[in-house]
Amino acid sequence: MGVTVTLSAQTQSLSAPGTSEVVDTGKVEAMRSAIQSGSFKVNAEAIADKLLSNAKEMLTAARR
Repeated sequence: MGVTVTLSAQTQSLSAPGTSEVVDTGKVEAMRSAIQSGSFKVNAEAIADKLLSNAKEMLTAARR
């Protein structure tokens, strides 16, 4: 069973051709290892702070 996903123009522009993303493969591997070993710790407070900050930013932009 497949699901069709449609991205808005705004979302598509975030990953426009010609843009380059930098991925720290060392950090990715360290996180993968920590998850596999069960030692990965999630900082819920930092995640909540970032979510609230992003929501505030989006609401401010939407009001303009």
